[in-house]
Formats: sequence, C-alpha cells, structure tokens
Amino acid sequence: MDFDASQWNPSTIGKASRSVYHYTSADGLLGIVESGTLRASEASSLNDLAEIKQGWKFIRNWLDQQSDSKTVSYLRRLAGEDGSVGGPSQTEAFVVSSSTIGDDANQWRLYAAGGRGYAIELDPGTSLAVLAKGKRIEKKSERRNALNLGELMRDSVMVSPWLKVLYSDQEKDAAMVDLLEWADRSAEYFENASSSEEQWDLNRQEYEVAVHVALEKIAQLIKEPGFAGEREARTVVTFAWAGPHLSFRAGQYGISRYARLAVASASKEGRVWYVDDGIVEADKLPIKSVRLGPLLHAENNMSSVEALLKACGYKNVGVDASTVPLR
Repeated sequence: MDFDASQWNPSTIGKASRSVYHYTSADGLLGIVESGTLRASEASSLNDLAEIKQGWKFIRNWLDQQSDSKTVSYLRRLAGEDGSVGGPSQTEAFVVSSSTIGDDANQWRLYAAGGRGYAIELDPGTSLAVLAKGKRIEKKSERRNALNLGELMRDSVMVSPWLKVLYSDQEKDAAMVDLLEWADRSAEYFENASSSEEQWDLNRQEYEVAVHVALEKIAQLIKEPGFAGEREARTVVTFAWAGPHLSFRAGQYGISRYARLAVASASKEGRVWYVDDGIVEADKLPIKSVRLGPLLHAENNMSSVEALLKACGYKNVGVDASTVPLR
C-alpha cells in the first residue's frame, strides 16, 4: 500500500469483519430507517465524558515515556492542548458506536432504552460518507493559496471504517507506535515536498491537521480494560472544520451536535457528500436485521418493525427477538 501522508490509516487497529450491532431506542430506530442515515454524535455527548478523557490521558502518559524527538515533542504539545473533551481543540471528532455482540444484557440496559429498544445489525464492509446541505466549494484557481486552502478545509473530513476499540495496554501501545512512525514519515514527506516558503507554510498546515485528526481518532478508540466485555467497534468521523456539516438534537445530556452518515459511493468514500435541501438519494443502509429488546412485547412489536422496514424500502431484512432474560 502506498504511503498516505495526509491521513493515518492504522494497520495495528483491527477492523470489524463481521456484523456490528448498533443498540438504540425506538426513536433511534425510527430515525435511522426513515432517514437512511446514522448519527455520528460529538464525543462530549457520549454516556461518560470521563471515558473520552481516559483516551487523552493514555496518549499523554505514553508520549511522556518516549525518548525526545522533534515529532514526539510536537505530539506532546498537541495532546497537551485542552479542548472540549481534554484533547486538541483544532479538530473535532464524532462517533457511531456498535458492538460485535448482538444480544448482550449490559448493552440492552445501557444503550437500548433499558431493554425496550433495538439492536440494528449492520454490514461493516459498507463505506460511509458525511451528508451536508449545500454545494461543494470549488477551487478558484489552479494556484493554491492560503485562502483556497482555508475554503477547502471545509470539506476536510475523514470517516473511518468500523474499528475495534482498544482495551489492553498492548493494543494501545501498538497503535501509538504505529501513529508515531506515521507522523515521522509524514513530517519528512511534507518537508521534502516544500519547494518554496509559501508551499512550506501550506504543507505545514496540512501536516498539523493530519496529526490532529490522527490523535482524535485514537483517543476515541481507547477504553479501560474493564469495558472489554462490550466488544465495541466504532466509526470515527474527524473534521478540520465541522460547523457547516452538523445538525443538532436534544438528548439525555442536553443539546448536542451530530453528523449524518449515509452509504458512500466510491467517489465519496471517507469524504463529505453534499445533497440539495437534505434530500437523500442513496443506497439503503446495510441493515441485515433488527432485534427487539428483551423487555419489548415481541408478538405485538415485530409486525410493526417489519412494516416500517418494508415501507422504507428495506427488503429481506430479518426481524427477531432477544433471548436475554432481562428484568
């Protein structure tokens, strides 16, 4: 694989290869199926803000244990900046959570309305892109300048595949080693690609954003070993400038922002995908099945879910009920 200096594609973090299950409420299921989109929520709106800060704490501690170098010093400085969730404030991260377990008592309790929600089975091999209203900004000239770079940054967004959360110190250490090696190579690449002072400044800005995004990505994937039983997989969405692409919702933790994700065509993979007036004309989400929570009345509810899926164009999607004896 060719080296990509513009984004970190970690080889040490596992990708979900089989189905992932997104646990949600009745409102969540309805919104996902009717809109054909998943919501990537801002990290600060997750169930436990301390969970996200743990990621940044691990990153800082790990960097403090490394030998001094130009790249290590730079990463230390970035990771030491206090953003809204304890990390770099230049970039923003949004997350969709899932599990590789499709019928788990704790997940029903915590993430699916206390057992009265649903688990949506998704195919993790389908790529996703961010949806936003409006028209894409086009370059004004062939000659890039700072203004054009600033405008084009509005479309700078990375959508990861479903990545497995890191629980053990060994997994976290391997991922950080991979990130550090990539950051070293990227710095060398951008420095060698600078043919003028102006080009050097532009390359420096691109490098800074790329490193910020990499740090945000790994911070959202680090959890304490005690959570390993959740077997979580996450899609992490990282923006250089998120504002134009976001919507708002009210939730348990107040008003929060989210990005809408839909199935990406090959040309839109990992990038922003603009639609006019919010009209989505895309492939259906890769929903394989819907499981009813253990505290729902399956006999009454199953036919309604089947009718919802059919009305929204989802054919051959199985509907079944949890077998967990939750009380």
